[in-house]
Amino acid sequence: ILDQMIVSGHLLGNAQAAEEGIFTSYENAEIIRFPFLLEEDDRYGGPTPFRTYFGKKYHGGYSDHLPVYLKMIIK
Repeated sequence: ILDQMIVSGHLLGNAQAAEEGIFTSYENAEIIRFPFLLEEDDRYGGPTPFRTYFGKKYHGGYSDHLPVYLKMIIK
């Protein structure tokens, strides 16, 4: 997985103990795997991102990677 999310240490603080602020945790991050973003990999098996291009050849998909999602807790 090449995509990353970088957050400051403050965002990883303890949301339950804090009175106010914006917080998150590792468990609140995920890779979005909607079916329309995937296709079956004929060569290696299993799902793979539905790419826009294979090299220079147009394939008609969305991207060569899947989007990431981060839930933020606001108090």
